[in-house]
Amino acid sequence: MQETKSYKRFIVPVVVGIIIFLFGYAIGQDTSEISGQENQPPREVSGLFSSSPDFINQTIDFQLFWDVWKTVKEEYIEETISDEDLFYGAVSGLVQSLDDPYSVHFDPDLTNEFNRDLEGVFEGVGMEISIKKDRLTIVAPLPGTPAEQAGLRPGDIVLQIDGQDTFDLRLDEAVRLIRGPKGSTVVLNVFSVGDEEARDVSVNRATIQVPSITWNTPEEEPGIIHLEIHQFNEKVVPEIRKSLSEIPKESIKGIVLDLRNNPGGFLETAVEVSSLWVEDVLIVEQKARNGFSQKHNAHGTAYFKDIPTVVLINQGSASASEIVAGALQDYNKATVIGMKSFGKGSVQDYQILSDSSSLKLTVAKWFTPNGRSINEEGIDPDKEIERTPEDYDEDKDPQFDASIEMLKELFLE
Repeated sequence: MQETKSYKRFIVPVVVGIIIFLFGYAIGQDTSEISGQENQPPREVSGLFSSSPDFINQTIDFQLFWDVWKTVKEEYIEETISDEDLFYGAVSGLVQSLDDPYSVHFDPDLTNEFNRDLEGVFEGVGMEISIKKDRLTIVAPLPGTPAEQAGLRPGDIVLQIDGQDTFDLRLDEAVRLIRGPKGSTVVLNVFSVGDEEARDVSVNRATIQVPSITWNTPEEEPGIIHLEIHQFNEKVVPEIRKSLSEIPKESIKGIVLDLRNNPGGFLETAVEVSSLWVEDVLIVEQKARNGFSQKHNAHGTAYFKDIPTVVLINQGSASASEIVAGALQDYNKATVIGMKSFGKGSVQDYQILSDSSSLKLTVAKWFTPNGRSINEEGIDPDKEIERTPEDYDEDKDPQFDASIEMLKELFLE
């Protein structure tokens, strides 16, 4: 079976799975032709492989798979289950057996949704989710979305989706349950750290349009740029450069680089953003299996290299956000303020497969220039400041306020 693959290197917190090497062309044949007897030694299965591939353990008998398939088709109480559902369920289970929340297989429908997400437009509630410590966890509600407006916060644990328990629920299944047409409603039962009990949150789905960046100058603080990066897609650096063309560099006294609730995106974009502050140095190192290492260095002109900078992070800052924060922190190019970041320090390869399904597979872990591993550890801020639910409700932002005060102190030095 010839495969057409499309590759993109990701470091995002939402995930997919492993290459389809197993079932391909055998899916449409009559399984009744694949017969065998009990207690027979492992053997090659006619119609599946003419000879077992080298990458298959020769002690594995794939006849068992077809025996189970046949039993399910003939005896399961629901007669309407399709071969397609069985097939994609099997492939998803193959990837799920890795016990890695960031490796997942998407069927063609979910692949289309995922690709639309990367373009920044989709229908749903507007939040990134992941599996953390075996529980479905909100990484970050995206700005201005129904999820944020409903009061959902980074770190909230989703216990139920419309009454369905999320324990042992695959990430792609959770995504499918939460997604839906605009105007419809999903009820999430969530538990927040510090609460005594879980609560139901009704969220109205909508068309989600996520901006790449928000760029503004606070009226009361002329000369300070508040640059919020909402996701690390391909539009980020061009939009930053466009904004820079509208303001003289000499008028910029300081920058607040706001990466709070930013769940990640493209590795290349993280390197490009970091390159606005540092030149010709290591930004991040990927370490894969068998000792293979790949280093990603800054490139281009470091436009902001001499401008005092504060980076804001919180529990919803993940992946690409952590790469940028970690690099600028290691090179003393920025002071990091906020709360410890999410701790998503692994790299996924994303492949479009021959049937228009897709695979996102963890292939490496990344390390900051000083060799710090962020996976499951996160970036520790230089100055820890919490923004409480009460702060959100009262529209207070002590983290941003602290960043302004720190920049003012730097101006006076």
